[in-house]
Amino acid sequence: MSGITTIHTSCIDEFIMFFFRSIPSLMQLDGNTLKVLLWCWKYSSISPCNKSNVFYNNVIFRNALCEASNDTLTHSIINKAICTCNKLGIIVKKTKGYYELNPDYFYKGLLTDRAKLLLQVQYEPTENKNFDNEKKEN
Repeated sequence: MSGITTIHTSCIDEFIMFFFRSIPSLMQLDGNTLKVLLWCWKYSSISPCNKSNVFYNNVIFRNALCEASNDTLTHSIINKAICTCNKLGIIVKKTKGYYELNPDYFYKGLLTDRAKLLLQVQYEPTENKNFDNEKKEN
C-alpha cells in the first residue's frame, strides 16, 4: 500500500505558515518572532549577486511591519525578533541592517514561485519480518 498526500494553499500567508510548520525549529519561535520572520520573507527581495532573499532592517521596513501588524509589533520587538533569528541561524546578517534569509531554510527565488510548489510524499510500508524464525546453519 502506498499513499500520496497533496496539500493546496490558497494564499501566500497560508503557504508560509504551512512551510514554517514543516520545520520544527521554526515552530518553536515565539509568536512575535514568527510574525516578524513571516514579514521578513514577504518583504524580502532577490539579491542580484546570488539570488538569495534579502531585506533591509531599516525604519521604512520596521514601519511597514508595524502598520501591517496593526501596531501589535513595535520597532524594538522587530529588532529583537531579527536578532533572535540571526542567533539561531535562520537569517544571516550580511552587514549593518542588511540580512539574508538562510537558504538552508528558505529557497532562493521569488516567493510567488515557491507558492506553486507541489510537495508529494510517497511511502511504502515495509513488511513486518520475523527475524527470530530465521536461523543460520553452520
